[in-house]
Amino acid sequence: MDEPLASARIALLDDFPEMLAMREEQIKKLEEKHTSNNKKKYNRKEYSPRTFQQKQKEIEIWVTKEQKEVAVRRKSLEDEEFKQN
Repeated sequence: MDEPLASARIALLDDFPEMLAMREEQIKKLEEKHTSNNKKKYNRKEYSPRTFQQKQKEIEIWVTKEQKEVAVRRKSLEDEEFKQN
């Protein structure tokens, strides 16, 4: 691997944990926003109890999927760092 490409890859790997932390924060904020919106719609009778539960479940599934994806990326990063050492 030539030197400029190797140094660019190392710089990217250095920033990757910070990007993952930012993504986790974004997921948390979106979860809170969607949950709050669902509760407001339920309280205003825009959602039935069943629809409210379905929407909450959809949020939960989405959050779980996104968190797993972040975990996979973090594991991949750790494996990559381990291979370099």
